[in-house]
Amino acid sequence: MSSNMPYTLQDLQDRINTLVNNDSDSPATTDDEWTIRLNLINQSIGKWEGSQDIFWDELWTTYTHATPVADSDSDYVLTATDLRYPGGFVKLTLDGSTNWVEVISPEEAQRYRADTRAVYFTGNPSAGWTLNLCWTPATGDGTVGATISFPHYKYATRFTSASATTAKPEMSDPNYIVYDVAATKSLLESKNNQFSVFSGNAADCMDTMRVMNDIKPNYQNNNVDDVDALSFGAVIGD
Repeated sequence: MSSNMPYTLQDLQDRINTLVNNDSDSPATTDDEWTIRLNLINQSIGKWEGSQDIFWDELWTTYTHATPVADSDSDYVLTATDLRYPGGFVKLTLDGSTNWVEVISPEEAQRYRADTRAVYFTGNPSAGWTLNLCWTPATGDGTVGATISFPHYKYATRFTSASATTAKPEMSDPNYIVYDVAATKSLLESKNNQFSVFSGNAADCMDTMRVMNDIKPNYQNNNVDDVDALSFGAVIGD
């Protein structure tokens, strides 16, 4: 018996078709209705991705630059096409040793000395991104030859017309896609009762994903971070 999760693109289309048309004869990939539902599936992915006040665990990843830090080179054009924003310190790893470099905003760079170990990102999702070092690497300074890597929050991957029917969405509960698309189709066809039911089901799936996203494994530290203690060693009461 196969697992119920995650759904493939074909699974999504089949389940949507069952709810919308009450039959199992899903449109072929060459059918206009398949393409319409594909567009709605991507719209649902966009709704999930853009949910307010939450960072989805599934959208965190790590970028590693293909070439190491070079002598006199302080600008590095990134090949990541899904970068939304950096998620923490930039790591410079050399000979098994790692330096953690602070990330600042571009306008702050003017306030930093030329030898300050900090980095900032410039660019945009359309033109691409560049990682800028506030200092100019020089042979012997401990950074030349280091591998650049950093965690980042990415844009969700959408399906295209060329996607295989075995491709899978990134979200933990793709039933949200099924119900959200079925709700939209029902609304477009003025089936208001179905819309109410399916939109409610979609909302339930979204709520469950938000709750599960905040749950850590058993026996882990669930304490709220003391930012002052982490940054300056200042603890209330000391």
